[in-house]
Amino acid sequence: MHVQMKLKKQQLEEERLAVIERDNRMLLEKMSHIMRSRGRVDDRNVYEHKSLNKEKRERELLRVAEENKGILRRLQAVKPLYNKHEWENDFHEHEAYLESVSMYPLGPSTWPDKKPKRKHTRSEGGVTLPPLPSKKEQPVTKVSDIKDEPDRNDQKQDEKPAPIDDQGKSGKGGAGPTEQPDVDKDDNKPSSDDGKTNEQPGDRDTQNVGDKGEPSTDQQNDQMGAEGKEPLIQDNKQDDEPHDQTVDKQDDQQDDKQGDHQDDKQGDQSGDKQEEPANDTPQKTGIDMDVEVTHRSVEGKEAGPLIEILVQHDHAYRQHLKEKYREEYGQYLLEEIQSAFTNPLGNALCAVLRTPSEFDAWCLREAVSGLGTVERVLIDVLASRSNENIKAVRVAYKTMYNKELEEDVQCDTSGDFEKLLVDLLKGDRAENDNVDQEMAETEAKELYEASEGSFGTDENALIRMLANRSKHQLVATFQEYEKVAGCTIMNSLQSETSGDLLQGLKTLVLLALDEWKLWADRMQECLEGSGREAELTRIVVGTPSNDVPSLKERYLEIYNQSLVDASNEKLSGDYAKLIVGLLGK
Repeated sequence: MHVQMKLKKQQLEEERLAVIERDNRMLLEKMSHIMRSRGRVDDRNVYEHKSLNKEKRERELLRVAEENKGILRRLQAVKPLYNKHEWENDFHEHEAYLESVSMYPLGPSTWPDKKPKRKHTRSEGGVTLPPLPSKKEQPVTKVSDIKDEPDRNDQKQDEKPAPIDDQGKSGKGGAGPTEQPDVDKDDNKPSSDDGKTNEQPGDRDTQNVGDKGEPSTDQQNDQMGAEGKEPLIQDNKQDDEPHDQTVDKQDDQQDDKQGDHQDDKQGDQSGDKQEEPANDTPQKTGIDMDVEVTHRSVEGKEAGPLIEILVQHDHAYRQHLKEKYREEYGQYLLEEIQSAFTNPLGNALCAVLRTPSEFDAWCLREAVSGLGTVERVLIDVLASRSNENIKAVRVAYKTMYNKELEEDVQCDTSGDFEKLLVDLLKGDRAENDNVDQEMAETEAKELYEASEGSFGTDENALIRMLANRSKHQLVATFQEYEKVAGCTIMNSLQSETSGDLLQGLKTLVLLALDEWKLWADRMQECLEGSGREAELTRIVVGTPSNDVPSLKERYLEIYNQSLVDASNEKLSGDYAKLIVGLLGK
């Protein structure tokens, strides 16, 4: 009985089922607890406002839309280079030439809107030939036969009447082949219509000669008029002395040309005498002339004249130049420059034509748009500008791109570096020259405790003091810090921080200790390296004109070379001309 029931096996099964039931009950209690409460872990995963690239995609779409609008404006403004009517006229003209040089008539043309053919005559050896005969017509006389015929003009010259003197007789002695008829007898002689005789082919040389080789009475009556016989004598003189009259006319024309030349020369001399007082004063070149020169420079892709205009005027004049260019030609000057000149020259010219706030906003936009972020541009611009400039940059950024600068910076940065940039964007940094020595000693101790004096680093304390204190106050604090820590603040930052935060804090420290040394070193790096034209342009254009001498002087002290000479050696072309012009000779 015991062997058949297997009590041990049954006991094991009951224990296993009891464990399963207990585990299921515990799992059910946990599930019900999670359903009644939110639990300890946030597993809802709501990503409505946590997109990683939504803002970038929107900015990219806006950039593409703006570029498409610019392309559309340029396409609508461009004028066509080809003309359909000129093509048709050229076709018909060349077709006529083809018919002229063809020996046999051309076949029917298949081109539409064909113009009627023009009749052309053929010539060979100076002799006009009749048109080619058809198959049914008789062949024309040969060219050799035509050449052998005597010239009709020679025959008519033999029949030309002798010269007539003042008494109406031929020759000096009154003897000649013909006699001059009495004019009084021919007064009542009927004339043909309009005093013209019927002209036959080949009689052009004898159209003024009668039946006996004498002048016709119709022309005599027309030429006499109210002056009696004087016109008749003049006509006879023209027949007698054609060569002398031609020579006299040529002499008269030469005299007239010489007189006109002398008059023009005297007028030029008188004009020069009148303009002599105006040459003492320099010629005035207004904004209209500069706009015209700018347009020719852009159209011809010659940057030299445009660079000369830009480097000689300030920001206000450049803005006025852009407005006048827009009014005169209906185009945006920046877009025209970008399409006419390649980088880095195109970006440099556009940078000069923008206002300081617009240029900073454009630099920040380029730093946060596209793939990746250029953190160096962000820290250089935001750390070196005053509170007023930062506020102007935020307004310009909103106007140009319809976005908030702070939102774009937060979207592209993170961590402590983001906190540093946000504090700088507030524009609340102290700018007075006063130094509070007690505050310097206190903050020096706080800096030491936040970095070297404790385990770990308090980045918030470093950001709060370095991003909100004035330069003079920071210099005093750094001096006290060396006394407390026994090392410089730069050494402590390099040992306690890293990455983008370290670069940002170092930039703030260098701007407070020696600003122009920082920019001189950056200029040297750009000139020595390759592909650094964008940073070079940002430093030169972003430096105010009244601070350029300080930059050049500091560069000369450090590197024993003029900044202008170094730029001429390392750079080339129109880009070097622009940079040197902005730096000043």
